[in-house]
Amino acid sequence: LGILGKHLYEKLAIRYRLTTHRLFRTIGILSRRINELELLRVDDVSIDQNVIHRLFDVGTITIIAPTDNTDPRLVLYGIDSPLPLKEKIREHVRKRRDRIVNMQSL
Repeated sequence: LGILGKHLYEKLAIRYRLTTHRLFRTIGILSRRINELELLRVDDVSIDQNVIHRLFDVGTITIIAPTDNTDPRLVLYGIDSPLPLKEKIREHVRKRRDRIVNMQSL
């Protein structure tokens, strides 16, 4: 019952939003906290899936951003279809870095 309650809370109370510049995490039902992570700070993105998660195509994405003071290790739990999202995050990170490098070379 406790495990079910935890998963239900994560589904109802935790929301993620990805833009081309940042990743937002909103936590809470009645009160809320919003954290954002600049994609330029991301060093690594990984996926964890056990056998059951693979059957249901759900997983945990871990984002490592050592220069971010609030969330140097941001863990996104219960993500549906985690592989395409991981690839989308990596693509946005690469595009942001390429854009910064191009601007610096001007």
